[in-house]
Amino acid sequence: MDSLIALSTSVAYVYSVISYTREVKGKPLETGSFFETSTLLVTLILLGRVISEFARSRATKSVSFRSLQVDEALLILPSSSPSDPKTCLIDSRLLQYGDQFKVVPESRIVTDGIVIHGGSEVDESMITGEALPVAKGRESPVHAGTVNGSGNLIVALKKLPHENSVSKIATLVESAGLTKPKAQAIADRVASWFVPAIILIALLVFTIWILVDK
Repeated sequence: MDSLIALSTSVAYVYSVISYTREVKGKPLETGSFFETSTLLVTLILLGRVISEFARSRATKSVSFRSLQVDEALLILPSSSPSDPKTCLIDSRLLQYGDQFKVVPESRIVTDGIVIHGGSEVDESMITGEALPVAKGRESPVHAGTVNGSGNLIVALKKLPHENSVSKIATLVESAGLTKPKAQAIADRVASWFVPAIILIALLVFTIWILVDK
């Protein structure tokens, strides 16, 4: 489709230059120049693309699930008491299977796991859409990105940060954004034949008018 836009604006501009030159020489053509056609068409096309990219950027930011991934975790040190554990702040990417981490009040849960000690309520609206917090206790599953309430939780890791629920949702959203809809795929297939056909028809019409004039 860019080929048609480039061709039409170029032809309009070249014709306008020729028409203006003829007018200056005192031999004007029947149809005057129309420089504004090229600029108006290009402006509208670019404006449409800017609006499209802006809307896409806003949509991407609004579903940026990766921003819900917590960067740091309170790792429970070995031989610590579950009731009074000793913790160490580490990068969440260093977590391994078998690790346990602490979730303090009013913080996001680092990754998917099972509660092994403590009790609290967790806001899981980002996954389930449920506005009310869900009570969590021993053996309760928790999900990455959800917000802990007023209690402390000791969680046994079940999924690493790069494979937890937040990462899976983000991957699905990004894949959907990069995948062409079926209608767009059909339009692209039609355009691959439409553009050469239009150019061929234009050349044919031009040739016929030249022959008629002769």
